[in-house]
Amino acid sequence: MKHVALIPARGGSTAIKNKNLQEINGKSLVKIAWDQCNNSEIFDQILISTDSKEIANEVEGGNDFNNAEVDSITKISDIGFLHKRNSDDAGIYSLISELTFKIASLITHELLWIIQPTAPFRSKNEFEELKLITERELEWSSIISVKDAETVHPLKMFFLNHFLSPVITLDIDDSQPRQLLPKVCIKDGAFYILKAENLKNRIFLGDKILPFIRSTDINVNIDNPEDLEIARFLYKDYT
Repeated sequence: MKHVALIPARGGSTAIKNKNLQEINGKSLVKIAWDQCNNSEIFDQILISTDSKEIANEVEGGNDFNNAEVDSITKISDIGFLHKRNSDDAGIYSLISELTFKIASLITHELLWIIQPTAPFRSKNEFEELKLITERELEWSSIISVKDAETVHPLKMFFLNHFLSPVITLDIDDSQPRQLLPKVCIKDGAFYILKAENLKNRIFLGDKILPFIRSTDINVNIDNPEDLEIARFLYKDYT
C-alpha cells in the first residue's frame, strides 16, 4: 500500500506564538515531525502543509515556498512535498478534516497518516507497529493513537451554562471510585491513519475507529506554554 505522511503546520497560533517553530533540544517541532517520518522509512511521500514561509524553510527544499501557487503541491526532495495552504485553511477555527479532504483529492495514496508537530514523542518502533496493524487488520475505518483518560473521566464532567449539565448521561453511579467506572481514553494527537477510499467520500474517522493505545509516561500534546516546558524537560531523556 502507498503510505503518505501529512504534517499540518500552520503559522498562526494563539496560546504559543509560532508554536510549530518552537524548539526542543535545538530542533523545531515541525522539523522533529519531518525527521521522524523520514527515519521511519515507511512513507512513499512526506507532505508538509503550511501557510508560513518560515515553517517551510525548516525542511529541505522548503525555500521554494514563495514561488509556489496557493493550494498547489510542489516536490521539494526525493519523497518530500510542500502544500501551500490558503488562508481559509489556516485560521484558528479551520478544520483539519477539511484540509485533509482537500489534500487527499490532490495526491495518490491508499493510507494517509496525519503527523502533528505538537505531539513530538514518537518512536520508530511505533511507526513500524502501526504499519503492521494496517496490513494485518482489515475492518477499520481509521486508526488513532490514544492514552488513558481515567483521571478526567467524562462521567464526572459537566457542560457549563447557567446550570451544570452532564457531558454524558448513563445509568451509572458516577460517585463510585474511578477504578470502577468504564475505561475511557483520549486522543493524544500523535498518529491518525486514514483510508483514501473514505476521504474521497468525505469520511474522516468513520465508525470503526481502531485504537492505538500508547503509554502516558512520556506523552505530551503541546497546547500551552506549560506543555511546551514539560516536553522540553522530558525530551532530553526521551532521545
